[in-house]
Amino acid sequence: MHSGVQLAPRSLVVSLDIGTHGSGFAFATRTTAGGHTPVKLHEAWPAQPAPYPKTRSAILYDGRSPIAWGYSAIRKLCDLQDAGHDISRYHLVKDFKLALQDAGQAAALPPGLRPETVMADFLTFLRKYTLEQLSGEVGAAAARLENIQWAGLIRTANSDALTIILEPEAAALHALDKQAPPLVAGMSVMVLDVGGGTADATVHNCQALGGQAVLSEATCAEGALCGSVFVDAEFKAYYRVAVGAAAFDAWSSQYPASLQQVMDKWEAVKCSFASDDTGSLSQSLGQLGLNADRLASGPAMRVPIPPELARLMAQEQRAALQRRQQGQASEVLLSSAVLRQLFQGPVEAVCRLAVSQLRAAASLGASGPCSMVLLVGGFARSPYLQARVRAAVVATGLTRQLVVPPAPHAAVLGGVRCSSPYVEGAPGKFMHEEKKVWYTDNMLQVYCKKNDLDVST
Repeated sequence: MHSGVQLAPRSLVVSLDIGTHGSGFAFATRTTAGGHTPVKLHEAWPAQPAPYPKTRSAILYDGRSPIAWGYSAIRKLCDLQDAGHDISRYHLVKDFKLALQDAGQAAALPPGLRPETVMADFLTFLRKYTLEQLSGEVGAAAARLENIQWAGLIRTANSDALTIILEPEAAALHALDKQAPPLVAGMSVMVLDVGGGTADATVHNCQALGGQAVLSEATCAEGALCGSVFVDAEFKAYYRVAVGAAAFDAWSSQYPASLQQVMDKWEAVKCSFASDDTGSLSQSLGQLGLNADRLASGPAMRVPIPPELARLMAQEQRAALQRRQQGQASEVLLSSAVLRQLFQGPVEAVCRLAVSQLRAAASLGASGPCSMVLLVGGFARSPYLQARVRAAVVATGLTRQLVVPPAPHAAVLGGVRCSSPYVEGAPGKFMHEEKKVWYTDNMLQVYCKKNDLDVST
């Protein structure tokens, strides 16, 4: 769009997803004819290692002053360290979303910083960046604040420019709209949203409303702190023991950028670790014996030991590591058995949560099993998590299949609202000026390519 074009009220719809590990935005525009453009994800973030619809939920402080955010915060810290600067005055803050409700996480923040302050600083960066990018995408006229229907940020309390969207509904409609299997009245869908910090599960019934199929919550949602950052914590603890606690503590304190580089290597390992023996896993979980894990062993994966850390390791620690790893002491080797151990606690908690919701739905007297379990969220990219959840939920007999969208980490962002023909009972009713019929601006409309879903039974 360009300046001078007549715009409908709030013709630009923007969704924001603020996650523990990553945050991002998506947008769509309404047309004067009542239609809308496809939802577009933003995947070109500054300093990102690869295209991805979210940047890191991270912020770098110089004392109490925020100086960089997202991937750029991590890059800047690395650059400062490489340039020989004294980085003791800088603090890279991550996972701060958890600190809003976890006193332990809040206590770990740098001195003088409260969780609310860190979140406000991050949102300030994100808001400014989002507006700049939107201006480049749709033009300054369309990207002006008074024309944006935010699904995330507002400037004043009780603003009509803000819509709060429940993540399960947004994710479900993003993945299932115009898809096979389609939403059909009478079916039920459990949405399992597993992100960086939390996992949330809820079951929805599909009902007919005004000639369309709509979702309504069937059970009381449940959640747990068992996202991917807890797997990261398990890895960090294992790595610390492998290289020696004293060396690790000194290294992580003196070289935080080097630690971040190791964690980036671990992220690649975590996302690629997969199961190739789902049959035995399904059997072991058939009676919900979630501690039984019989996945086949595969080749060991490797995470490097940086030179800064190697210099701090005691000689006996290097010798012990070398003996344990058949002569290898420049990397920490992670066998399949070790990786399963690192994933075990959080993944089993996710499986228990999913099974609990399915049982809750069954206790309500449903006529049959849940039609599908929809797995979304950043952690849902993990092939290992997918295999474990699939085995756990299908083995109960309370669902027919697990569905994983092609981009599960972007499912919530994709649930941008756009105007559509009015459905009886829907909010946001208004008269379409050209078509002279009632429309609603509170229906989720999402676009996916047909047959993109990974549907497994």
